Amino acid sequence: MTPEFCGNCRKLNQPCASGRPDAKGRLCPQIEHACRTTEGAAVWSAVSRAGGWTGGGMTPRRVDRAAVRARLEGIDGWIVETLIDTFEPAALAAAVRSEARKKLKPKT
Repeated sequence: MTPEFCGNCRKLNQPCASGRPDAKGRLCPQIEHACRTTEGAAVWSAVSRAGGWTGGGMTPRRVDRAAVRARLEGIDGWIVETLIDTFEPAALAAAVRSEARKKLKPKT
């Protein structure tokens, strides 16, 4: 993840960087939402690489399921599909929130 995502909590040695709640009682999203299975980590890696997403602009963003499945030949297709079904809406909602924060952030 990028430093903009976490607000530099690791560099600032904030409690959320080690899994404890921050001053506002929130957990670090990178820790709270970390992959918990080998298959989940593989899907995250496949989606994160170039070509893992389609769309943008006037076309809705979606996970490029064919590209992701092709990268994960060793994992049963139903597992990949189940993980993408769970991952995609959460990732898109997080992207919307991130883009909204960027629009609100004053330019320096």
